[in-house]
Amino acid sequence: MSTLMRGLVVAGAVALVVVMSTLLGLPSPWPVLLVAAVSLARPVRPGILGAVLVGSVTWWVAMALRAGVLPDATSSAVLAAVIAVVVCTAVAAGTGERLPLWAGLAGMALFAGLYEPMFAANPTRFLSESFVALGSVVVAVGIGALIATVTEALGAERPEADRLIVLPTTEGVS
Repeated sequence: MSTLMRGLVVAGAVALVVVMSTLLGLPSPWPVLLVAAVSLARPVRPGILGAVLVGSVTWWVAMALRAGVLPDATSSAVLAAVIAVVVCTAVAAGTGERLPLWAGLAGMALFAGLYEPMFAANPTRFLSESFVALGSVVVAVGIGALIATVTEALGAERPEADRLIVLPTTEGVS
């Protein structure tokens, strides 16, 4: 029954997002679905949502470098992407994975998926369009977190297969 409950909550949220797409700044429900999937797959904790936002902002900074500092070349896109991944990795390592790397990368993908097509169409509109896309990411993260919170409040627990599995490590073994 919990899978049905979770699915119904997601379906209701997605329907609302589609109906209110203009108001929310989300032309498609896919960002909400991505964040809902991340939130439902793991226990909802501020660190995960924070890492998604950090990853999104990191990719925004990478795009800013491409738009205003680096020359328009493939090497610039590669450099910006590598810098963004290194920053997210440093944040994850520096916080002891309280802001997990995987969630930061999901945030990078979320912002890139929303903004990259706009950037490709008109890089000179970075300042006006990128903030709208970043705002849409914040809205998607909020709705995704709300979906996970509502499903947990309704008692729709994650199936055992979706729960984080902790494997033994070989650390300290010689």
